Amino acid sequence: RQPSAEVLSVLETAFAAFYEALHRHLRGVFADRYVREGRLTETSQTAYLLALHFDLLDGEPRRNAVTALAQKIRENGYTLSTGFLGTGILLQTLSEVGLTDLAYSLLLQTRDPSWLYSVRQGATTIWERWNSYTRERGFGDVNMNSFNHYAYGAVAEWMYAYMAGIAADPESPGFSRFILRPRPDLRSPADLPAGQKRLTRVRAHYLSVRGRIESAWEWREDRIHYHFTIPKGTAARAELPLLPGQTHLNVNGLLFTPAELGGRIENGLAVFPLLSGQYTIY
Repeated sequence: RQPSAEVLSVLETAFAAFYEALHRHLRGVFADRYVREGRLTETSQTAYLLALHFDLLDGEPRRNAVTALAQKIRENGYTLSTGFLGTGILLQTLSEVGLTDLAYSLLLQTRDPSWLYSVRQGATTIWERWNSYTRERGFGDVNMNSFNHYAYGAVAEWMYAYMAGIAADPESPGFSRFILRPRPDLRSPADLPAGQKRLTRVRAHYLSVRGRIESAWEWREDRIHYHFTIPKGTAARAELPLLPGQTHLNVNGLLFTPAELGGRIENGLAVFPLLSGQYTIY
């Protein structure tokens, strides 16, 4: 008899191969049905989000979908037009494809429809509709008017995993190792929708089974200062955006290149390991 661990390993490998092959097949079917001349035939915000989130596009069709999604959001006055399926993956997908600036513009939007529009109408929970209640008109149609509706609350996942940057490592369940990948608000004045200001600081913590994980960042003049707490017995992989011209990081008062920290520069990010402890990095 094979030991249980070996059996599970064989099954895991077989399942992985099966689902990888299935995904390749579905990509082909999807392209045959929904891609024409390098572009999606369905052109809603949600259609682009689903195709990108589930990695159903590659090459030119993917690039075109990213560009079209950004254009749809801007043309819609930096407001979302997604429903139950699209809103839950909206900001996460924008960050995954390099559109974190747009994610901030949507998060901080106060016009209808938006999260902060509901807050300005008195919301303390997530509503089924952005205008379930308005100060001007009162309550909406009672047939579709839940005031405790989880779907749009998925924005909190983005706030923890991208804005603050506390993210699980899929290769290390249980947060024995995790990822610190804060995505600060890097929008220039020209990128800001009317009435918005750049977010200048964020602080968050997560009570993992391994201990309290803390992540914070703040703009100080022309630098972003990061503050991390990594619990004892754990480790993290930091993925920090480098500002234009930045080649070194100050880690607890000492200057290092990413390579000297045992890491690398990848797609404009300094990627390097951090052991348990407290860190101030800029």
